[in-house]
Amino acid sequence: CGSVLATKILQYAAFKTGVDIDGEECFLSFSCNEKGFPERSHPVPKFFDAVDMSTLTFPTISLSCRPDKNGKYRDPLKYLQNMFPGNLGIALANTWKLCTDIDTSRNCCGDSLNEKDNLEEFLFHLKENCLLSVGIPFPILDKKSEKRILAERRQALLSKLESSENNEVIWMAAAVLIYQQVRNGTVAGDFSIRIVLNQLEKEKKISHTVGETIKKLSEAPSSTDLSLRRKVSLMGSAKN
Repeated sequence: CGSVLATKILQYAAFKTGVDIDGEECFLSFSCNEKGFPERSHPVPKFFDAVDMSTLTFPTISLSCRPDKNGKYRDPLKYLQNMFPGNLGIALANTWKLCTDIDTSRNCCGDSLNEKDNLEEFLFHLKENCLLSVGIPFPILDKKSEKRILAERRQALLSKLESSENNEVIWMAAAVLIYQQVRNGTVAGDFSIRIVLNQLEKEKKISHTVGETIKKLSEAPSSTDLSLRRKVSLMGSAKN
C-alpha cells in the first residue's frame, strides 16, 4: 500500500507545481502489478480516483527511470528529487525511499513497506511532510469521523462479500469484518489481513472454529465446495 500512496502524493505534487511527470522528456515511469504476480499488469491509480471503501488488497507500483544515453544506471529517487524545487523534491524522494527497495538491475524501486517493517518511520515522514508535499496536513481522524468511515467500510465490505464468488475475496472480507467487530478497527493489504487471520484463531471474543473455518477457505483451491464459501460468508456478515 505504501507505493500506491507514494504514487498519488507524487502525482498530486506534480499537478500542483506544474511538473510534467507523464511527458516524453521525463525519464520516470510507473508500472502497476498485482501483488505477488508481477506478470499481471494494471493501470496505475491516479490521485483523483474515488476511494473504494471495500478495498482489500493493493497493487505493487514500481517507479522506474530510463538509463542515460550511454546505458548507465540512473537512480530514480535522485532523478525524482531533482525534478522538484527545494525541499519538495527531497520529501517526495524520501516518501518512496521509506516504502520501497531499489533494484539496480531494473533501474526501479518497488513496494516493500511490509518486509522492511518501517511503517512507523513512513507514517512519521508523512505527518512531517504532507503539508509540504500536497498542501494538506496529515489527517488525524476524530472519533466521529472514524466511526462514520468504519460504518461505510463495513457496508461496502458486506456488499462485496455477498456478491463475490472468489475464495480470496470472501475469506479476506470476512476476516476484516470480524476483526472490525471485535477490535473496532480495520485493516487492508494482503500482509496485514493474513496477520489478522492468524489472530482470529486465538481471539477470545469469537469461537475458535471461526478462525479455523476462514483459514481453511484461505488455503483451499478455487474449486472449493460452495458450502464452505457460504459458511465463511455468513460468519463475516453476522452482526455478533
